[in-house]
Amino acid sequence: MASPPSTRATRGRGRPRNQDVDAVAASWNDEDVRVLFELRYKTVATRFEGAKTSKQVNEAWSLVASQLCVNRVKVFTTTQCRAKMG
Repeated sequence: MASPPSTRATRGRGRPRNQDVDAVAASWNDEDVRVLFELRYKTVATRFEGAKTSKQVNEAWSLVASQLCVNRVKVFTTTQCRAKMG
């Protein structure tokens, strides 16, 4: 006789997925993009150029995202900013 189906959801192997704001695409307008490019290539450019480790690059992207949030009064994540530039 077969055992009854489990009511508990089974967990997959590995690391769980992040369920955060990055799952939702950012809404970009022309001014958001202009400010993003200005932050990346002018304001924070020296941090990117001087970055020797991936941690330093990640910190530079975090700075871009946080300044963009303050300047544009909208929420943007590091992942969304990187995706827009890439």
